[in-house]
Amino acid sequence: MKEDFERVLEQSRELETIRLHQNPADMVREEFCLTMEIEHSLQEGTFSFPEAAQTEKNKRILIRTQNYFSAKVHLQEEGLYFHCHDFVELLYVYRGHCRQYLENMECAMELQEGDLFLLNQNVIHGILQEDENAILIKIIIPVCLLENAFIQNLDHENAVYTFLSEAREAGADIYHYIHMHCVSEKVQKLIIQMMWEFYGQDKLYEEAEKSYLQLLLLCLREKSPGWRSVPILLQNIR
Repeated sequence: MKEDFERVLEQSRELETIRLHQNPADMVREEFCLTMEIEHSLQEGTFSFPEAAQTEKNKRILIRTQNYFSAKVHLQEEGLYFHCHDFVELLYVYRGHCRQYLENMECAMELQEGDLFLLNQNVIHGILQEDENAILIKIIIPVCLLENAFIQNLDHENAVYTFLSEAREAGADIYHYIHMHCVSEKVQKLIIQMMWEFYGQDKLYEEAEKSYLQLLLLCLREKSPGWRSVPILLQNIR
């Protein structure tokens, strides 16, 4: 099983490397919301990703957009840049460690092997992967998946349910994340299975992914050691 998953990881690395090495203009147009400024810079060939050290409130922020589920590895080559999403992101540290920044370089969290980090949409953040042997798995959850029927089986008093309910709202006043340390082996197995399904992509893989995601969320109902569910007011970190 482990050897099979290593092959899935290698396939993901290869495809992500191809994605990163494509024409930058094509990648940006495909994956990010375009402003007139960005489109102009793409046409002029002057586009570049924002510098991570730029921390002014009016810094240029890229907005990633995706309306389908995916489970991929994060490549160290991507580097650190601040951006936000129109989806929920689940980051799982399968091996090694990394650092998650929120809003600027002064607000950072260390993520260790076995940690899981759920990040709401619209949160300005950046990932720094200094460990070249680290394996970070990013699962993208489109907000359209989080309808009532999808999360109704969760305990409504639970932090995961609260997080997912709030994730459907596009409000800009609160940053909400959940950080879990050393999640269970069952959670890891579900994440591995989601990777397999995504790269296998048989006829029913989308339905399978929804089922595994629901099982994963049910597993996350129980608080693990070091659990943090945090809504952060923007003015507290800017």
